[in-house]
Amino acid sequence: MNRHYPTSEEAAFSHSCHYQLISSEELEEREHSIAANPDLTVLRAQLITHHYKHHSQSSNSTAKIKHLVWFIQNRPDWQFCGGHEFTSNLGESNYEILKTLWLNQIDKSENLMRRVNAFFLLFENHDVDLNKHFRHFFDGHENDIWVMALRDLTENSQSCFDQVIAELNTKPDLDTEAKVKLEVLASSKDWNGIAGTAINGSISDYLVAEQIFSDKPNLESAAAVAGSSFSNLGTNTVLTFNPEFIRDRLHISSWIIQNLPQTKLAKSTFFLAPFSDPIGLGIYNREGTSPLIRPIKFLVDCWMESVDAYSTSLKVRQNASAFASGIELAAPLEAKRLWDHLKHRKKESQNDQLET
Repeated sequence: MNRHYPTSEEAAFSHSCHYQLISSEELEEREHSIAANPDLTVLRAQLITHHYKHHSQSSNSTAKIKHLVWFIQNRPDWQFCGGHEFTSNLGESNYEILKTLWLNQIDKSENLMRRVNAFFLLFENHDVDLNKHFRHFFDGHENDIWVMALRDLTENSQSCFDQVIAELNTKPDLDTEAKVKLEVLASSKDWNGIAGTAINGSISDYLVAEQIFSDKPNLESAAAVAGSSFSNLGTNTVLTFNPEFIRDRLHISSWIIQNLPQTKLAKSTFFLAPFSDPIGLGIYNREGTSPLIRPIKFLVDCWMESVDAYSTSLKVRQNASAFASGIELAAPLEAKRLWDHLKHRKKESQNDQLET
């Protein structure tokens, strides 16, 4: 499996790069600082965001474009370079300048993320040769999760997670004894708190935990992956989400629902986001359909199986109902399907009680 997670340098940049309101005097001071030290990436990013948010296209073009150019020339593989600041409100002449820069950078490296960043620019500006560039950029990468997500974007489809779901459907279930032990462990520690402490963990720690969870799932690695990926769910791009982190989190969410459905982890945002509330986390529907509809459908199937397996558990039904409420805006038919199943199981349970 190819991986395109941020480098340590990029991750540190992302954690430090928070938007700040900048005065005219501070703008001038920061420009002087950057002139003296061009590698002050956080300052550059703050200036780019400032110009993007607070100035019209005509007034900010020169001030902003020079910093966009620097990033494309010096950090083209950073996911920051695919953000809206780099792709929208550019004007035709600036668009052509950036497009030429990206095409030159693509000729220099096979790195996939720089190709993804370049494609965001072309897509948002409705490039006339978009399909041709897609084939050129991603030839040989057709099965990469990023490329499949971009194909969904261009074709208004929702298939990029199908392979992941197929693999998850083949994983063996835990036996009853193992589930009981897991439930005892789940109640013995504050796993939400443990996940929270992992939010600012290093990318290397994340990769170790993700590999451990993939090989042999456990709560320690699940909490580490859930926390570390939580702040990386969404992206400031036209795609709106990072498909690699979403893929990793789908493993965790399904595992929790299948094995710990009556615990508080089964309604925890740390462990079930973004599937439990995509719109609340900024992953909006495209032409009426959530880009995460198939993972959501898969998780609804998992919930229905757990509701059946724990037929006498009120807590499982409550957790499942909470999940249905969270997905109602993004996937109303799936929310209804889960609620209908809950109503059916409740009625069956009541009938069983009457018979006894």
